[in-house]
Amino acid sequence: MSLAEELQMDFDDLGESDDEVAAGDVGVGPAGGKDAMEGVETEMEAATAIPDLNFSEGGSVRKIAKLLDSEHFQSVREQVREKQRTGDAEPAGSTSSQTPASAAAASSDDAEYELIVKINALIVEVDNEVVVINKYVRDNYAKRFPELEPLIPNPMDFIKLVRLIGNDVDLTKVDLQDVLPPHLILSVNVTASTTQGVPLAEGELACVMEACDMAVELEESKEAMLAFVASRMARIAPNLTEVVGAETAAKLIGVAGGLQSLAKMPSCNVQLLGAKKKATTGFTAAAAVLPHTGFVYYIPIIQAVPQALRMRAARVVGAKCVLAARVDAAARSSSSS
Repeated sequence: MSLAEELQMDFDDLGESDDEVAAGDVGVGPAGGKDAMEGVETEMEAATAIPDLNFSEGGSVRKIAKLLDSEHFQSVREQVREKQRTGDAEPAGSTSSQTPASAAAASSDDAEYELIVKINALIVEVDNEVVVINKYVRDNYAKRFPELEPLIPNPMDFIKLVRLIGNDVDLTKVDLQDVLPPHLILSVNVTASTTQGVPLAEGELACVMEACDMAVELEESKEAMLAFVASRMARIAPNLTEVVGAETAAKLIGVAGGLQSLAKMPSCNVQLLGAKKKATTGFTAAAAVLPHTGFVYYIPIIQAVPQALRMRAARVVGAKCVLAARVDAAARSSSSS
């Protein structure tokens, strides 16, 4: 029986026993449920938390955010760009016959895997760096728009918004549709009309814009790295790719810190990878990001399930992701040895 057929059988059994699904490989038993899931989210947030630093003293953001200018980051980014320029996406040949061509293909595949491992570790560093830059921007931009911080909890959304607004007073003339959903645009516009903030000095604004540009550049580099990893997923993690698709598989491996790390992760944590904080400001909670929903929840196979069953389906797929990752990791370890 194929992996896809087994997954479909699990979906067919979703309505029979939610407790059995939760108590299997998921790691959240009948007595755990929502409280256990919230505990996992709290632990994940604590793991990525940064110290309470005072960034409001001004000065260049480069004093505290040094990843973009680091030699390691520049080297990995250049390697990715070179791979993309040359279009080096040829599938690895069979290594069963020890011909020079197959040996070269195996060597190239190993080198490429090492690059992907570096990328996965770097993606985690990029996420942490964006959090640091976001705190810098929040602290230094609070003078201009102190009410903005609680409105926009997502770091990159906040940074992109500040980049667009700058010192503008009338936000109705600023196009925010590419950054925020409609309900938040209205909230920001209304709040901006009554803000107690004052315009930033030219030097202060320049420092904030430099930080925003750095964060955007880091995020764009991260997206390019994820796209590169996604193009190699069929070779690196074929079983995981079969379950969730190449793009989502690349995101899961990137956020987890590598295929081996994903294979060792409890499946209840996989369901939370990529989850965002809720932004309920504006209208109702219906417009907010759903709790306990990460990359897995938004794949097509989950969205095709009735709304009432999506969380349970995501739990099943999260467990399958871990199993697939373990198979892929074991296969790669065997081929490497």
